[in-house]
Amino acid sequence: MKNSMIDFPSNPDDWVPPKGVKEETKTRERTGGKHRQWKDESGKIVRRWDKGTPGKPGWRGSDHWHDENGNHVKPNR
Repeated sequence: MKNSMIDFPSNPDDWVPPKGVKEETKTRERTGGKHRQWKDESGKIVRRWDKGTPGKPGWRGSDHWHDENGNHVKPNR
């Protein structure tokens, strides 16, 4: 079984969150899916997805994740 906390797929729909972690739908709905985030049972954000905008500098220009510590992470599959 894959460890979901080190899995950063290029498509956020392909990420299977660990037990007790659920996607916060209001972020997805407000941004049209450009930003998505998942929270644990205590309400802490444990994963965030940001869709890049082509031509923007740095991380804003590429699709990427934020891990449970807020660090930027490139998709690894």
